[in-house]
Amino acid sequence: MSGSPRRSREIEQRGRWLAASVALGNLLVPLNSTMIVVALPQVARDLRVDVGATSWIVTSYLIAMAALQPIAGRIGDRLGRRNLMLAALVYFALASLGAAASSSIVLLAVFRINQAVAAAALVPNGLGLLREAIPSGRRGAEFGIVSAATAVGATAGPLVGGFLAAFDWRWIFLVNLPICATGFALSWRVLPSSSLRRGSSSPSDAPSTS
Repeated sequence: MSGSPRRSREIEQRGRWLAASVALGNLLVPLNSTMIVVALPQVARDLRVDVGATSWIVTSYLIAMAALQPIAGRIGDRLGRRNLMLAALVYFALASLGAAASSSIVLLAVFRINQAVAAAALVPNGLGLLREAIPSGRRGAEFGIVSAATAVGATAGPLVGGFLAAFDWRWIFLVNLPICATGFALSWRVLPSSSLRRGSSSPSDAPSTS
């Protein structure tokens, strides 16, 4: 019994690190749906289109996100949530680079849709991974971390977007790169292997962060 408190602390620590990696992925979703809104006049001016035309870079992201999340969840069931989340972080970074380099509103909308494809893979698979890897009695704090990150992304998006747009609207997309890099490094380290994806409720096989 003497090892039980230590074991409990180890499981709790692993759960927190796992929640942090999922939270970084979830942070990207609301952050990128709100940052761009305040920069639409600058985008329209730089790409020489009407401000109304820039609404497509907002709506295309939201529509693609809503449509693809159920599909992405099923793909995660088959391929493994860890693999899909790692690939999605790389894909999101590449789509963000493409968006920052876009020279037309059409290209920008295309890369925004690609951002949404990646984001749609992050959300259901991150939450599903938490449900599978953490015992039900310990999920409250971990889901709270993810919910807090989502709320921060939604709230901070307009402030961050306004600040970056004061320099150049393209920084709104480039700022995703360090977030994706940090999320990838942490996820590579702490996300449990695919052997947990089919309903295991113990995180004991998760890589240790120590």
